[in-house]
Amino acid sequence: MAERKAGRRAEAAIVAVLPHAVRVQCDYEGGRSADLTVNGIGINVKWLGEGGLRQARELIANRENLPDVAVARRMSPGSREALSAAGIGWVDETGAAEIALDSLIVSRSGRPVEIVDKPPHWTPSVLAAAEALFCGKQATVEAIQEATGLSIGSSSNALRTLVDLELLSSESRRGRNSARQMTDPERLMDEYAAAAASMTTTLQLAAGGVWHDLEEGLRKIDRLWKSAKVAWAATGAAAASVLAPYLTRISVAEVYVDAATIAELESVAAKADLKPIEGGRVILRPFPTVATRKLMDEQNGLRHAPWPRVYADLRVAGVRGEDAAEHLWETVWEPIEFENVEEIEVVEYECDNLYAEVTFNIFGKKYRQKLQVTEGPVLPDRSYWMKNKGKEIKNALGLLLNRHEELASNPHIFEAIAKMRKD
Repeated sequence: MAERKAGRRAEAAIVAVLPHAVRVQCDYEGGRSADLTVNGIGINVKWLGEGGLRQARELIANRENLPDVAVARRMSPGSREALSAAGIGWVDETGAAEIALDSLIVSRSGRPVEIVDKPPHWTPSVLAAAEALFCGKQATVEAIQEATGLSIGSSSNALRTLVDLELLSSESRRGRNSARQMTDPERLMDEYAAAAASMTTTLQLAAGGVWHDLEEGLRKIDRLWKSAKVAWAATGAAAASVLAPYLTRISVAEVYVDAATIAELESVAAKADLKPIEGGRVILRPFPTVATRKLMDEQNGLRHAPWPRVYADLRVAGVRGEDAAEHLWETVWEPIEFENVEEIEVVEYECDNLYAEVTFNIFGKKYRQKLQVTEGPVLPDRSYWMKNKGKEIKNALGLLLNRHEELASNPHIFEAIAKMRKD
């Protein structure tokens, strides 16, 4: 049903950019493709969902059965450029289009959209839950509540919404500790990023300092804000420069701070000797969700927002930003490629009031992880684990989370696996 709906959306978007006198007939192929007959001429179209650069590249990489036209909800600048270079026409639901076929030429700029309509069901709480999931938190009410600071009710509703949207599987048993699994991580990320962009606040402050080098300025800002106990986190290109370096030059630093009004933004800026100025190289914005603030991290001396939020912010920063976003995705999110689950298992598990210790058998070798289960930080036993932290092992651990519900439903084993992947 969902695939047929996608085909109908593709047809409707094509019809919307054609003259009213044009006759269009449609034959749905199945999946996300449809064959249209436009004034007697056959055209194959393919629905790309949100229309991000990754979807366009995946379509182009599949050299067989390339469509004549790709259709999306809102085709990104990077997608438009990539599809045009590959000789594939494109249309999106804003009315923008570029089609150049032997029998059909269409070029439309579409309706300018300042604020994208919020996708149905997405709320700040759902965004927060999605951020936590991509940061390795378990899909249980208890884990989401702890990671984000949401209430029990908000955490439960957020997870239920993701299940209703078919982005999470239903839990195998009821209760706060019952675990769900991502059904399609790429789709979840795409829909999260689109929703995050649609709910971006217009409240911001451009500011500048007396320093000339932006990196030097961020170090000074960090010292001053730490002294003033101001919570902040870099996002966009500045954060990506430490998470997954890609862009050679960063001209503007976007940062989130604790502020809800322009007056509060100005006050926070003053504490770092920043002056409000048009065209300033530091852009201050309020933290978008409770999870963005709680999940911020520090790497190479730079505080940064959680990587899903950095990804979402990069996607709306032009073609180069989209390239950096996809590089971040490929660097941080490791797809699960292993199929032989017989070679990956938990062989021993012990837990008392203070610690949980898990022994894994991964491709014939044993690895152990020790965790503190009382309140406080999780403490990995690095003497066992740090000997081997290669991508193959991390992918195998990811397979444990994604394929074994009985393991993911145990919070201590889940945290052990998540911690080992991160380390």
